[in-house]
Amino acid sequence: MSERSPDKFARITAVISLVIAIAAVAIPYVQQKAALMQQQEQFDKLHREDVSIKLNPYLKGVIYITGTKLERLGSVVQVPWELTISNTGSRQLSIKNYDLTRGDSPGTTFYSDIDGGLLTLGSQPVGYPIILKPGEMRKFLLFVGITVPDKVVEILKGINEGDNIDREVATAALAKEGLDLYGNEVSYKEFEGGAYFLSVDEKNMNGQRFWCVVHTGRGNSFVVSASEYERPSDNDPLLRDAADRFSGAGRL
Repeated sequence: MSERSPDKFARITAVISLVIAIAAVAIPYVQQKAALMQQQEQFDKLHREDVSIKLNPYLKGVIYITGTKLERLGSVVQVPWELTISNTGSRQLSIKNYDLTRGDSPGTTFYSDIDGGLLTLGSQPVGYPIILKPGEMRKFLLFVGITVPDKVVEILKGINEGDNIDREVATAALAKEGLDLYGNEVSYKEFEGGAYFLSVDEKNMNGQRFWCVVHTGRGNSFVVSASEYERPSDNDPLLRDAADRFSGAGRL
């Protein structure tokens, strides 16, 4: 029994030595890998594209009767919305183009004259690419083609301002007939001095949801959604689902 003790001790010593040797190699390797991962995270953060987009349908301006009729969907009338693009990242980026569609998710529905073009706030055509420095924000006019009933078009053409009509003038003219741009029923009342009041019952708030997807020069995509009768919050499931769809190509 005592003769085996030195062998047993030697084996234990060998195992301990092996563990120490492995640790001597593994610990620096793990530390180096952790340092490289941290460096990569810092690099990605510095070079990542971050874009914030807002789409505001409540904008004054001129609406345009396109003359395009889509049978049962109605006629297309282009309305000015405000598109705000902010570079919230730490690197300069370029916007090369965008897509405008309608429906419950991006890309669901597209039709003639849905996109009336992107203009500066001074109504000048936008040149591409749009360059945004870190922290820079720019606002644009995006003409969105909504579909409206024949009755709405008839009232708009009766204003006698041609195909371009001031939105407030159009809103008042339609309200006098008990309608809004989408053909929803509204309540209207006039007061002395030309003032008026209109309201839309909640059950009649039927708008159209549009999606704008902005594409950068580096191949990333960022999405935003809006509807005139619905203000989606950050927790809106439709917007969250769309963000998940584009998570592989960009950030929301």
